[in-house]
Amino acid sequence: MNNTCLDPNKKANEEVKERINRIMVGRFGEMKMFQKQFDRVLEGGMGLTVVSGRPGIGKTFFAERAVSLSTGGNATYLHGKFRQYENTPLLTVSEVIEQAVKHLLTLPAEPLRRIQNDLSQSLNTDAAIILAVCPYAGILLGPRKAINTDSLEQLKYRVRKAVGKFLEIVSTALFPLVIFFDDLQWADTLSLYVIKSFCRDYGYFNLHLILAYKDSAAGKVNIDPAKFPAGEDSFIGLGGLDLEDIERYLRLVFRQDIEHKDYLTRILYGLTLGNPFNLDRILRLLLKENAVVYSQAQKWLVRPDKIDKLNLPADIERLLQAQIDGLKSEDKKLLELIACCGGEVKLGLLARLTAGDGAADNTPAVDASLKKRLDRLCQNSLLAVNRQGGGLQAETGYGFPHDIVLRLVYHMLTPEEKSGLHYHIAGILSALSDESAEPIAGPSADLAVAGHLLHVDRNLLRKDDASKWIGTLYRAGRAARQGAAVEQALEIFGRCAELLSAGDDTAAADLVLDVRLELGECQYICGQAEEAGQSFEALIAEYPAVACQVRIKRKYINLCAFNGDFEKVMALGLEILNHLDFKVDLKSLIPDLIKSRLLLNSRKIRWLKDAPAITDERLLVILETLTVMAPSANRIGDRMSALIALKLTILSARHGNSDYAPVAYASYVYVLFHLLKDPEKGRELEDVTLTFLEKSESVSSRYVALCIIGSLTRHWAHSLADTIACLERSVTEGEKADASLYSSYAITFSVITRFMTGAPLRELKQYIANNRSRRKRLEHYLTNHIYAVYENQIRWLEEGAAAGDEALFAEEDRDKKLFADTIKLNGDMIRLQRLYLEGQTREAYGLAEEIGPEVSLHKGFVLNVEFLFYSILSRLAVHRDLSGTEKRRNKQLMKRQLNELQYWIRVYQGNHKARYLLARAEYDAQFNGGKLAPGLYREAMEFAQRQGNLALEALANLLAARFHRADRKLSGFYASEAAGLYRKWGASALAAAVAAGWKLEASTAENPAGLSEDAASSEMPPAAKTYADDRDILSHLGRIEKMDEDEGYLYLLDLLIRRGDVDYCAVFFEKTEDMYLKYEQRKTSGPQIHQEPINMNHLSGFPHKIIRYAARTETEILLGTKDRDGLFANDPYLAAEDQLSLACLPLRYAGVLAGIIYLEKTDGEGLGGSLPSFVKGFVPALLAKRVNGSAIFTELRPESPAVRKTEELTGRELEVLRMVAKGMSNSEISKKLYITLGTVRNHLSSIYAKLEVDNRVKAVMRAKELQIIHL
Repeated sequence: MNNTCLDPNKKANEEVKERINRIMVGRFGEMKMFQKQFDRVLEGGMGLTVVSGRPGIGKTFFAERAVSLSTGGNATYLHGKFRQYENTPLLTVSEVIEQAVKHLLTLPAEPLRRIQNDLSQSLNTDAAIILAVCPYAGILLGPRKAINTDSLEQLKYRVRKAVGKFLEIVSTALFPLVIFFDDLQWADTLSLYVIKSFCRDYGYFNLHLILAYKDSAAGKVNIDPAKFPAGEDSFIGLGGLDLEDIERYLRLVFRQDIEHKDYLTRILYGLTLGNPFNLDRILRLLLKENAVVYSQAQKWLVRPDKIDKLNLPADIERLLQAQIDGLKSEDKKLLELIACCGGEVKLGLLARLTAGDGAADNTPAVDASLKKRLDRLCQNSLLAVNRQGGGLQAETGYGFPHDIVLRLVYHMLTPEEKSGLHYHIAGILSALSDESAEPIAGPSADLAVAGHLLHVDRNLLRKDDASKWIGTLYRAGRAARQGAAVEQALEIFGRCAELLSAGDDTAAADLVLDVRLELGECQYICGQAEEAGQSFEALIAEYPAVACQVRIKRKYINLCAFNGDFEKVMALGLEILNHLDFKVDLKSLIPDLIKSRLLLNSRKIRWLKDAPAITDERLLVILETLTVMAPSANRIGDRMSALIALKLTILSARHGNSDYAPVAYASYVYVLFHLLKDPEKGRELEDVTLTFLEKSESVSSRYVALCIIGSLTRHWAHSLADTIACLERSVTEGEKADASLYSSYAITFSVITRFMTGAPLRELKQYIANNRSRRKRLEHYLTNHIYAVYENQIRWLEEGAAAGDEALFAEEDRDKKLFADTIKLNGDMIRLQRLYLEGQTREAYGLAEEIGPEVSLHKGFVLNVEFLFYSILSRLAVHRDLSGTEKRRNKQLMKRQLNELQYWIRVYQGNHKARYLLARAEYDAQFNGGKLAPGLYREAMEFAQRQGNLALEALANLLAARFHRADRKLSGFYASEAAGLYRKWGASALAAAVAAGWKLEASTAENPAGLSEDAASSEMPPAAKTYADDRDILSHLGRIEKMDEDEGYLYLLDLLIRRGDVDYCAVFFEKTEDMYLKYEQRKTSGPQIHQEPINMNHLSGFPHKIIRYAARTETEILLGTKDRDGLFANDPYLAAEDQLSLACLPLRYAGVLAGIIYLEKTDGEGLGGSLPSFVKGFVPALLAKRVNGSAIFTELRPESPAVRKTEELTGRELEVLRMVAKGMSNSEISKKLYITLGTVRNHLSSIYAKLEVDNRVKAVMRAKELQIIHL
């Protein structure tokens, strides 16, 4: 790859990774020994390398890296690994033979034929031994008389001889050949016998044999090095690396351009304990995670903060544990103390912690002893020095090189040891804070002390003077709560409450209510709703004073709202308002409505932002309470929701602005839109409210008002994208305020609105996944259940299976009835869509009847439009089956719902017009003979397409397909469009259902209903032509029908280039067992036809091995940039193109291989997905054109020479020809007739000559024409 186009940072990373690949750390002598053995292979002899070492030292890594570095990637590499619990004899040898056969199948035809002949002559009857060891070799050797694999042990001499002869011939064909047998200590007796025989016949083979075994493992067999051929360069014993090895390695990898090299050296040694394989892994991990980065100063920098967060592999943990276990007792205790400090501590604090009870003991002698222990641990790479600050103010600290070391040390402590150490640390930290000594690391001194007290046994704290810890714990709990560390705050307040209950300090009694309120709130946030509710109910009973009642209930009502207990919210809200002498009565709804109209005329609306601020504390509490009640009122009913909104509005309009004024006006926008039906004034007030919000300094008012507008009104007069933006602003503002009630509603309605846009489902799935990863929210119940509803719907759209509604709710959810009912209503509206699309229209009609009244109680939600739409469609679907009063009522409801849709279309067309048009089209088809329906369908399609709504565009095509059922081609066209759009949306199950319903798969393969260009022009409505684009195979097949063979193939190649699917494409045809290039096109040039097809063997610029393998095995091959291992790892074409992806797609006609379509893409994106299926959709039509248009298939005259020659076909040739016609490969024919592959090819050559053809397809078609065979 050319690095000149990369930015400096990326270029430096690529260069370092390349050097890591080229350099073998600390194995310079061993590499020379390995290279010497490989040089023997290049000189025509055999190389033998035997690698041994303790478990985990990196034997496999050394062998594989040594092969890569020594051969430059130009050798054929075969690898077999013995397994401890595998008892099948010669299984690993079989794996190596299979790999060899696959490599041979990539060779050109003539060398492959020569190798087959050599193997057949050399092995003779022993070929059956090879097949018994490796049945896959039958594809190369043909069928042989079977040998019982159980008897191989008795035939071990023949086995050794057969495998030896096989490898002797293969090593010449695949020169240079490297075979690596790993974990030899687990080899079965027969395999070891065979392998040792190779070693004894040292000069017999031309290959490099590598053997690796654990010298400390008690394997199945005893490995005696003395049994192997002598040679000082054959045996490599691997030991661990030292610091000097690693330091030298870093110099080679990073040159001299790295800072803190000594620190990185110690870290790498500490984490890998000198294992080269682990060192390679960790260094790559550091680069990947940006723990080692290239700076603008053109230096490599080490980032300790990133190193601390690395996730290390489990095997590295075991090595570290062994090192810790071997420490001196005093060093281990120091590690334990540092572990209890969180893994990092300043030297000054550490000196105090290790000095005993008094500072007087902190003598220089003690410091020297401490420093010696610290230095010893640093030398062992279990600690690292961390200096903070610069100059004279620099502070020295010590910490673990990685969190994994911290975890291992801490987990070794008993509970009693942990408790004692944490209590000791808390006491020292508290004393330092009282003395105003050196600052303590962490957000605050109180939090630091409290963090340790949480780990101290309760009884130990109670024995001490508990009162001295209460104030510290309370302050720390508040700090944790404000910092969103809610779980920690819950623990701290819980410990504080325990100490308060155990003590009798009257001075601390005033803290009890504060602590219990904080504790109850934290319980709610952490999901302990039942316990929190009991706590608040007890507080209400214990503190009857009005001021206390208001204080408790203000906290309680917020938490009930978070938990979705709407009825409790309303009850508490009314109680708070009653305490404040403020009445809320539905009887005042109409008078309040009139007051609001008078108070908020157009002139007053323009002056709202200049109103004075409210300072009355009572009014502010009332406004706060009404704001919290508003969402619950909306779920209780329309009238109560309107009343709360009116109360908020009237108070703000009369008394002035406050943090709650934008919320009040946003609520009144809802009243204007949905109760007063005055959208113009609603828009005006909404704009003023949003302007107000821009100037407001109150984050809480912004996020609440934005949520109300985004959830209830914005989408009625603005685009769904604008609505989503409004909701996302609410979420962002809510997080700034550390407030989550309305943020939960904003997230919920953002999920719903995103679903309504009809954008690809993967985007909605990603949005849900991103929100699940946010920090814990108060509203987890609501969002988690909404996520479940929509994930369930997506699962149905993708897979055709969805969980029942009851599966979405746990038993404990039943006590949150209103919240659960609300979520269930949302789920029911989504299920209505599902039932209709599944064709369960009667059930859909029943569901619409059931939930319709409840939906009408909750106005303003965007999903209500979806309900109206599918309610109309479901009612239309069953209308003919109804009778009498029910039928008349059904029609009246449909008209009413259509009028409601039309009303909102007049307010704003952007979001729901396509739904209205489709509902109108279906209504017209039902009651007016469908005169207007075709135009309405097309208009809906175009509108949905402009909006990017894939779901509605697909449904419009589906409904049009149903409407045009009588016109098979037109209906098939619309159905095909619907299937393609559903697939693009992500609804694979719906796409499959449509395809099955219209038998689209059959039409794609056989094209009985394929749309020709003429049919599209004469029968398809003009607007429908715009949908005949690159997404659908049918439209292209219609065009190809009018073309000849050359035009058809060039059309396909040009189409793939224009779509951007590929950068190069070519078509090869099989001829006399080789591949011949006929058509090709590059992105940068036009198509090319080779009138005389070119033998691939005479062409450069192709991966010959891959194309041959695909043709011979008739296997579809897709290789991306990451698929460079295995069979094609050393392909020179792939090695030169590191960003290349390619595909080889076999062409089959009537079951017979005809050729290969070869595709390339050079941007690294790959050629998977639906592309192979798209390309293969053209194959039957194109190959039929090739067969039918070819001169060889013209009608034959009786005197034709070919007719006379058919009489010359032998019985065996006829037998082979019939098997070819059945689609059998040469290997399959070989096995069926018990003849070699060479014999099969000889028969085919004779058949081709007698029938005057040059490939399998032509031979089969000629035989059919002559009535020699019948397809």
